[in-house]
Amino acid sequence: ALPIFIWGALVFSMCRPQWSDEPLGLKTTGRSMMLALDVSASMRGASLGSDIMMAVVRQTARRFIAARQGDRIGLLVFGSTAYVQSPLSFDLDAVAAMVDRSVIGLAGGGTAIGDAIGLAVSRLRAMRRDQRVLILLTDGANTDGVMNPDDAARLAQHHSVRVYTIGVGGEGVGVEGV
Repeated sequence: ALPIFIWGALVFSMCRPQWSDEPLGLKTTGRSMMLALDVSASMRGASLGSDIMMAVVRQTARRFIAARQGDRIGLLVFGSTAYVQSPLSFDLDAVAAMVDRSVIGLAGGGTAIGDAIGLAVSRLRAMRRDQRVLILLTDGANTDGVMNPDDAARLAQHHSVRVYTIGVGGEGVGVEGV
């Protein structure tokens, strides 16, 4: 029994993980960005030329993500409520894949812009002050949610989160005070 035990212990000790080469470093530029994507019902019916608006937004978001080598990016989706679809990550391919999986109605039919900004601020405030960025893609005004967009904008300013709002679709689209 002793030789079998010794043989088993020897085999077990040889099964440990080993590095075959030096680990590769990851070059970072230091920015932490949350991309907030409007998936409300209003994104369903609108169009930009011959393309459906959501398809154009997804394509634009994927291009933006692909160009952000070295940045940490996360994805929020919002409708009536806001959810983290992908946490802050250097894995840009995974974040882009989550953009493709973000469908209209996923977070409800309304548009809770204030909640999306508030959630992004809560995720970004742990990062260095000079690195915090929120990019908000939406087609309309706040119609739902708990937090007022103006209050959310003040919260973002207090926590040094730069907010860039990109309005897509019809005229008069955008968020005042952000």
